[in-house]
Amino acid sequence: VRVTYKDDKIQDVEVLQQSESGDVGLKAIHELPAKMVAANTPEVDAVSGASVTSNALKEAVAQAVAKAKGEK
Repeated sequence: VRVTYKDDKIQDVEVLQQSESGDVGLKAIHELPAKMVAANTPEVDAVSGASVTSNALKEAVAQAVAKAKGEK
């Protein structure tokens, strides 16, 4: 993922590479980035039926935000 983080806000979340083939997993890939930007946090509700994909995306965004903040 590529996360644009500026002025303590998540500005954009882009999924650069994914391997989802199912409809539900793709739904998570398409829906969650906008939800994360709107909420300014990766801790948004997972897409029903796509918890693995949702959690992987949330973790990747959380790591990117922590790195942008200078955290480990």
